[in-house]
Amino acid sequence: MAEMISPVDFECTPDIWQEKGVYKGSFKVRWIFCKNADYALFSHILLDATRGDLPALHLRDALP
Repeated sequence: MAEMISPVDFECTPDIWQEKGVYKGSFKVRWIFCKNADYALFSHILLDATRGDLPALHLRDALP
């Protein structure tokens, strides 16, 4: 869990993604708690970006 501690800076293009320039913007966070959790605990979360029919675990960044 993290707290967003700055506004989104849409002028920033982080150099951490494989697809350069696709994702724009960044913000600072303060980590509150970090824990390894079993993926099965998140399988019920559906995302609007996938029309609500795919669990969050089907996204690339969420795969083990």
